[in-house]
Amino acid sequence: MRELVCRGDEVEMKTRSHAIDRQLELDAWELIMERRVLLLGSKSSGKDVILKQMRILHPSGDTREELESHRITIYKNLIDSAKALVGAMDQLNIIPDTEKTRKHLTFLKNLKFYADPQKPLGTEVGESISALWNDPCTARLMEHSTGFFLLDSAPYLFHEARRVASPYYIPSEEDVFRAGRKVTGYHETRIAMDQLSIRIFDLVDPRTVKRKLMPYFKDFTAVIFVVDLACYDQSILGDSSYSELMNDLIYFDSVVNSRWFDGPSMILFLNNVDKFKEKLGRSPLSNYFPDYNSGNDASKAKKFILSRFDQISRGRLNVYSHFTQPMDTSSIRQVFAAVRETLLNHVPVPSGKL
Repeated sequence: MRELVCRGDEVEMKTRSHAIDRQLELDAWELIMERRVLLLGSKSSGKDVILKQMRILHPSGDTREELESHRITIYKNLIDSAKALVGAMDQLNIIPDTEKTRKHLTFLKNLKFYADPQKPLGTEVGESISALWNDPCTARLMEHSTGFFLLDSAPYLFHEARRVASPYYIPSEEDVFRAGRKVTGYHETRIAMDQLSIRIFDLVDPRTVKRKLMPYFKDFTAVIFVVDLACYDQSILGDSSYSELMNDLIYFDSVVNSRWFDGPSMILFLNNVDKFKEKLGRSPLSNYFPDYNSGNDASKAKKFILSRFDQISRGRLNVYSHFTQPMDTSSIRQVFAAVRETLLNHVPVPSGKL
């Protein structure tokens, strides 16, 4: 009898050992097939549209439980945004037009928020936020938007306030992408490309590159740098001789020639090709780049701008460049297929955690 018990224990131990070994193999495989991508570019570059196309063509397949895990962050972002709106109205002495909306404002001003993902915000919260957002006084407030801070996702959240506050709310993938991310220097999005699991870190503030992320460059498989080709004639800082494209060249230089940058591949998206072609005839590229002398030939103009980025890299790394038109799904699909091959062929050795 004792021998049978011992054999039973031995079988159970072997079963557990095999299960542990199998889990370790799965974890190792997931690590091998995970890629981390840093997404860089100015707000006007169109990187948000490209990221959205990535999500449409390669959805992450988040489970209901994974989507629900973002609920508390969405709740917090909605309430924080509503409080910021109310505070700005007080600060600028802007009063809602109707008594009913004034009551909604008072309700939101006194609202206490407790972080409980199992407790819905409630119908009254959704109604109050929606009423305040749609009141004419908010349009007057937004004329002074430089005087206060609102999350980029605030308008989306306000529009969806009734649904988000309902008792049966389950975050959608769009909610998570637009408003379900914690307020940090970057936003993380996960997508799946065949067997690859890709984590994309989209920087909110370019200064975060130097301040927070440069020491982690070795942990990234690739950096996707997005440039709006059509911004070559858009001046900044009130200087007509200094365009947004010139600023992008300087930004690109600070990244590829950083002492930290010796691990990831560089993928350059030269974006908005159609708009670039359309502008060349009425806004000559040579007005902004005097060394360009090929007129409004779009092909030569594109190659010229690409050469400026290639010169900046100084031959110290390969730059995989693509001309993109974000609303052209067929074109974007081909570009993403090329990006996938780049990611498959480059497996970084992690040096830290992010």
